[in-house]
Amino acid sequence: MPLDDAFFAGFVAWIFDRNVDAEPWFNTDDREYSRDYEKLLLACIRLFEKPAHNLSRFSLPQLRQGFFYMGVDHGYLRLIFEPQVSLEIRRTAVNSMLTLFRDYFQIDPVDDTCNMWWEYVYFSASPSGRGIYDDDPIFDEILRVLASILRIQNDQCIISALRGLGLTTIVRNEAVKEIINRFIADFPNLSPEILSFAAGCRDSRGWI
Repeated sequence: MPLDDAFFAGFVAWIFDRNVDAEPWFNTDDREYSRDYEKLLLACIRLFEKPAHNLSRFSLPQLRQGFFYMGVDHGYLRLIFEPQVSLEIRRTAVNSMLTLFRDYFQIDPVDDTCNMWWEYVYFSASPSGRGIYDDDPIFDEILRVLASILRIQNDQCIISALRGLGLTTIVRNEAVKEIINRFIADFPNLSPEILSFAAGCRDSRGWI
């Protein structure tokens, strides 16, 4: 499905072009920009694949509020779990988050947004009520992206990815251990703080 420029421009404005001096609009307004979930997820992909270009006109408070909105109950990160959208598009959306980290969050973490990103993803449920534990193909894709983010070699991105892995240790224990052990082995000069945090996330302790 093609994504027209007008739809995308409206999508970006709906999320980020907001007054940040008052209570966030989404606390009292659960309207959605569109109910076309496929187009919304395609818009997320386009946003994440060229974040600097698409977000340069917004202030830090607008960016932080907008990214937070994407993770709320009626935000758009939840659509990666929505079976009405093709698996191919949902996988592409997850992979576009790697670009968001590599090209944007590594340069500007947007306050605590980079650090909290995977909480936004994990604790959301799709319109049909599905979440990360109901969607093994997307769960697998997220783990691959997290493993790749660890290789960006930026402390903010590494900590975010480790938090994301730590959140999945209980249900994907062996996979998480393998990813983190490989990370530790491949980067022997990690700081003591990062090394300790990685071990805590691997061993289901101290990831918060």
